[in-house]
Amino acid sequence: MEPLNCRLIDLCADEGNPEGRKLAHETLARLCVAIERTAETNQSKGKVDQPNDSAPSTCIKIRSEARRISRHLRARKRSVIAFAVLFALLIASTAIGVHSYSEQVESYNALSAKYDSLSDDYDDALDKATLLQDNNNKLRSRIEKIQNEKADLSRELTLYKDQRATIDDEKAKLEELHSQLDALQSERDELQKQVDAKKLEQERAQREAEQNRIQSEAQATQGQTVYWVSGGSVYHTTPNCPTLKRSSGIHSGSISASGKSRRCKVCG
Repeated sequence: MEPLNCRLIDLCADEGNPEGRKLAHETLARLCVAIERTAETNQSKGKVDQPNDSAPSTCIKIRSEARRISRHLRARKRSVIAFAVLFALLIASTAIGVHSYSEQVESYNALSAKYDSLSDDYDDALDKATLLQDNNNKLRSRIEKIQNEKADLSRELTLYKDQRATIDDEKAKLEELHSQLDALQSERDELQKQVDAKKLEQERAQREAEQNRIQSEAQATQGQTVYWVSGGSVYHTTPNCPTLKRSSGIHSGSISASGKSRRCKVCG
């Protein structure tokens, strides 16, 4: 009995032979049923005086061993099922991961292409920004130059206004001076007229006095002998006048005969 039990137990534990394990379980079950029936038959025939404990004990051992093996198999089965589930989950996750990886690769490629496009756009935008910055700097420099020119023009305009005001003041002063000059010229002309009139009057008085003097001298020297030279312009009262020392051709006679109108200041 023991070798049979051992073989059945070995068959139950053999996982590499599913059909053998199934057959072993059925054989053990049938054997237990046969042993129980044999025990019941012996008891019914009155074979109580010779108790045989080997059959029940063997049946109990077989049953306990079968239960143990069944529990072990169920545990192993659960382990195998869990392992299969885990393996299936692993395969599924791997497939999902591969699919996701493919999608990620495609997404990465799309993103790479988009990144390249954006990089090109960024480079173009950077070039445009650099160009705009250069233009902005040029415009800023030009604006500063224009502002400086505007400030210079404002200063010049202010200076021109000041100069214009000064010119207007000077012009007003000049007009006032012109009016004063006109008044002075009028006064000068008036004074000149007065001077000319006075001068004419003085000349007339001098001529009259000279004529009176000549007449008085002529009256005083009428019949007196005077001396003169042909080239001279005066007559002398004496032939010894110092002005006649170097002269020759001295003439003598009356004043009317000499034809001279003035007397020598040296001898006269």
